[in-house]
Amino acid sequence: MVYMDTRIICWNCRGAVNSRFWRNLKEIIRDNDPMILVLVETRTSSDKGARILRRFNFNQMAFVEAQGFSGGIWMFWNDREVEVEVVSTNWQIVNTVVKNRDGKEWLMSAIYASPEKELQKLLWKYLQELGEKVKFPWLLLGDFNEVVDSTEKRGGRRFVGEYSNSLIECIQICELIDLGFSGPALTWNNCREGGANVRKRLDRVLCNGMWNLDYQKASVTHLTRTHSDHHPIRVNTKRDDGQRGCSPFRVENAWFTHQDFYNQVDQSWNNNVDLLENVKIFTEKIGNWNREVFGNILRRKKRCQARINGIQRSLSRQPSTHLLGLEKKLIAEYNTILEQEEIMWHQGRRWNG
Repeated sequence: MVYMDTRIICWNCRGAVNSRFWRNLKEIIRDNDPMILVLVETRTSSDKGARILRRFNFNQMAFVEAQGFSGGIWMFWNDREVEVEVVSTNWQIVNTVVKNRDGKEWLMSAIYASPEKELQKLLWKYLQELGEKVKFPWLLLGDFNEVVDSTEKRGGRRFVGEYSNSLIECIQICELIDLGFSGPALTWNNCREGGANVRKRLDRVLCNGMWNLDYQKASVTHLTRTHSDHHPIRVNTKRDDGQRGCSPFRVENAWFTHQDFYNQVDQSWNNNVDLLENVKIFTEKIGNWNREVFGNILRRKKRCQARINGIQRSLSRQPSTHLLGLEKKLIAEYNTILEQEEIMWHQGRRWNG
């Protein structure tokens, strides 16, 4: 089997423990089928990462432990799809050599830069020293915790360039290229409302000229943010792909989480007819409701995700109190849909034995 492309997801998940994280991670993996998964700011012991190996299509893991409740870098891959060799780590970076099935090798640096400026400077200095030694293709991705110009920030205090000089200098000295992106421009959101809202492009993908030459069709996508305060980032060294779903009548536990279900029950029950006729009316009405209103969870999920993505693109360009409120409402709705889907999935497993 020959894989000419490599699909990577990198996400600052801001903690890898709660049920909402797991639901959203499952969705990201299902939608994007990454060969390499990088999670940063995991804020928990790498022992928890073993659960990802068990639940998803990965069989190898590398990590940098969180420092108390901050930091942490986890990397997962499947060695039947891609070869990854860990060459060095420190608490802000994991360096690996990635070897595709087409035989090409390149250095990949997964980064979580400390929010503390003095510690950041140590990372930029380390990257400059590493850049002097690297003589083959190099890709860097992750949360750099810094912006490089005024277009990468909305809200808060005015951008002052000298605060970013260390990162800008590092990019220039290492002769790195920003691979750009599609999707919402700003990858971090402080999740506050109104005039207190601040958004920045903290997450990015950089490469050297050799990597850019080898992977001229590479794409970077800022995915929709539905959990954490960071957007997941998808890197594809080549291009993209597609999806699908059906069942007999039964009462689904997930229906009880939908506010309209009880209205449907009231409206479908008629005290003037016998039980069998009521059951017939109920199953027909609820069956239609399930298909048209509650049912097609995949369609609802994709539509909700598309609306959130459109709002986040708009908010990257122009702040709006109305859109901030709508984004918050839709993210809550999206996570409710994931919860409903999870309930249906668990129930389906019980019914199918």
